[in-house]
Amino acid sequence: MIEKMINDFLIFAIKNPIYFLCSAVYYVFASLALGGTKRAYLIAFIGYFVSLLVVFSPLGEKLLRVLEKVRKVETNEEKKLLIPVFHEVCDEAVRRKVPIERLEICVIDKMTVNACALGKHTIAVTKGAIELFTPDELKALIAHEIAHIVYLDTTAKLDAMIGNGFVTVYFLVWRILLFVIDTIREIESESKGLAFVVRLVRLFFELNIFVSMFVMQFAMSIGSRKNELRADRFVYKLGYGEEMVKALYILEKIKLGDNSTTIQ
Repeated sequence: MIEKMINDFLIFAIKNPIYFLCSAVYYVFASLALGGTKRAYLIAFIGYFVSLLVVFSPLGEKLLRVLEKVRKVETNEEKKLLIPVFHEVCDEAVRRKVPIERLEICVIDKMTVNACALGKHTIAVTKGAIELFTPDELKALIAHEIAHIVYLDTTAKLDAMIGNGFVTVYFLVWRILLFVIDTIREIESESKGLAFVVRLVRLFFELNIFVSMFVMQFAMSIGSRKNELRADRFVYKLGYGEEMVKALYILEKIKLGDNSTTIQ
């Protein structure tokens, strides 16, 4: 099991280099927050390794299902509509030698028009999407989400969530340092020389936080956009390009009245 997860991680790193690079930066940030010593790097590595075990194991996917309130297909209407559509897309992917395994179609009880892929086995469609789209349009929607699983984009998002946790700790430490600096400045307000030095140190900390956040967000946005375009090409590869265009056109019209409606 450990060997398979390591193999999955290597594939993830190759297919999502931007996310992998950000993960490495997150690890360094966490280590610096813990003191930057060899022991700090070891502790951060252990924490990150354990987190990856969760991400690349079935547990991470189960937790996501609970958080996203995903359920299995239950009603006769859902079974009659979703199951055949889902199997047709999967069969087409297998016919084109796409490496998929043990995928499951699920439902989210929300009327927003949406769909998402979770972990390595779950495709979830909202009730709003089921009611709005035709079976052909649902095929394109499902194919798009299957692509995210095939290219391990879902794993990348989980990895990013863990990295964000490390960065949050890192910035928390820096915020505490800023608080200490402000306290010192108030106590030693009569010393102009010390006040000037404190201001410089504070400016350095603030710039570090701003630049780090900006670079990380920029890199993540590039990675996310790249993954979406790759998923769109996958849909065309399976032969559902026209259906995807129709679905996106419908969504664009909906967004004019509801900016919360999106496809992930």
